Formats: sequence, structure tokens, C-alpha cells
Amino acid sequence: MTIYDQTEMWAQKIKNEVRAAVEGGDNITGEVRKIIIKSQADHRMDEDHFEQMTGAALQGAVEAAPENSRELAEVMKQTIRGLDEAMPKVI
Repeated sequence: MTIYDQTEMWAQKIKNEVRAAVEGGDNITGEVRKIIIKSQADHRMDEDHFEQMTGAALQGAVEAAPENSRELAEVMKQTIRGLDEAMPKVI
């Protein structure tokens, strides 16, 4: 398995976990933060990897978010807040 394949699998896992957190609806910010920090512990993350994982997390959030624009905006705000809180701990 190549580094590219591993990164793709890692991104897919993050996307799925964030999607599940958004579907669960409780403490999205905290769940996203935990997902990203755990991913860092499992796989050393540099800035490029963090960008890929951020994209995967946002994609998972969008896929699970309600289509209502107000609810979508709130989900994205909470997801971004979780990413923002995780960033200093993983980079």
C-alpha cells in the first residue's frame, strides 16, 4: 500500500466519522476536535495532511448536514470550530 493509498483511507475514515458525528447532532465541535486529535495520534500529521483531513472533515459534515440553509450553516460553524480547536494540538 502506498502513502497515497494510506492517506486516502485516512481521509475517508475522518469523513465517515465526522458524518456520523453530524448525524448524531450532539456536541459536533467536540466530536470533530476528538476525531482530528485521535487521527493525529494514529498518524503523524504535517500541514499538507492537515489540509487533506480538514477537507475530508468538511465534506463529511456537508454530506450529513440538513439541507436547510440555517441548519447547514450551524453544522459548518460547529465543524470549523472543532477543526480550529484541534489545529494547535496536531500541528
